[in-house]
Amino acid sequence: MSGVGFFELVILFMIGLVVLGPQRLPKVANQL
Repeated sequence: MSGVGFFELVILFMIGLVVLGPQRLPKVANQL
């Protein structure tokens, strides 16, 4: 298993949501 768990992914998602804003997040997610 990798060192990143589900809880870490949720935290990163929340940080991205706050930093980028809910409008920009889908566009960034589609680029990944």
